Amino acid sequence: SYVLVPVPEVIGVPEPDIVPNFVAGLQQLGMEVTPVPTYTTRCLGSDIYEVELELIRQGKIDAIAFSSTAEVEAFLQMFDSPQDYEHCIIACFGPYTAANAQKLGLNVSIIAQDYSSFAGFAEAIATFFTKKENIAVARAVKTFSGKVS
Repeated sequence: SYVLVPVPEVIGVPEPDIVPNFVAGLQQLGMEVTPVPTYTTRCLGSDIYEVELELIRQGKIDAIAFSSTAEVEAFLQMFDSPQDYEHCIIACFGPYTAANAQKLGLNVSIIAQDYSSFAGFAEAIATFFTKKENIAVARAVKTFSGKVS
């Protein structure tokens, strides 16, 4: 069987393992695979997000939600120091993104258990912030980092 696989052209961040692993898996099953770059994944300049980045630095953002490793890598390139975002709760769409975020040095507090849709991810974040013990943790992190407003 011949399979055409639309893939991203990745620029400025390492290519996530998921696409090459998928292509290799198809090939191991005896399929002839042609990856075709159909869109671009790349970092944008941090200058276009100055307001948002400053809100993060000021401790006015409670959580940062990542749905892919490329998002994590691009995010990390926008900051000079982990202290800029250490007070934020980190949420990841599923275990693959969470594992990679942890490898990149992030402390992941929320991992969606139902990662078949973004509804499950949204619910995981909402559930985290409705539990009193998690709210206390979030406040403690902000207090510890000196970012309470």
